[in-house]
Amino acid sequence: MLANLVLFDVVVVFLAPVSPELVVMYNFFLPGIILVFVYSGYLVERTSRESFASSAQLRSSLNEVKRLSGMIPICASCKKIRDDEGYWKQVEQYIREPSDAEFTHGLCPDCVESLYPSDDDLTPA
Repeated sequence: MLANLVLFDVVVVFLAPVSPELVVMYNFFLPGIILVFVYSGYLVERTSRESFASSAQLRSSLNEVKRLSGMIPICASCKKIRDDEGYWKQVEQYIREPSDAEFTHGLCPDCVESLYPSDDDLTPA
């Protein structure tokens, strides 16, 4: 770029009668245009890298998401679920296999009351 400016200045000064303002304008205009193109290229490259990184992160996140959807055939009595091969599985096993979910077990208040009635309920009326 510097060589281009020097060559232009030499050619203009010796070969063609050009006003000094035009030479000064050219000496500032050409580097400015080059800087605009270089900076634009930098912005495009940076945006491209950020876009690639975010799309890779999105793909990774989508691979980690495992979701059940649609109709799930479940036994009305024992609550086992029928899988795609026709086998009946416990709810915990059915959900655990395609996902990373883990289960803890406890009793809801209604089941505690049903399974372990209080002494007041055992007294005859």
